[in-house]
Amino acid sequence: MNEEKKWRSEFPITRKYCYLDHAGIAPIPLRVRKAVDAFLR
Repeated sequence: MNEEKKWRSEFPITRKYCYLDHAGIAPIPLRVRKAVDAFLR
């Protein structure tokens, strides 16, 4: 897997949308979401 695909796989929103980060609100990577979910359980 090349680097671009690797990073895109962390952000599922990029499957459907072209997301342009504006440094205010941003989607979190899947690995962060999984870690937060595990911590909260």
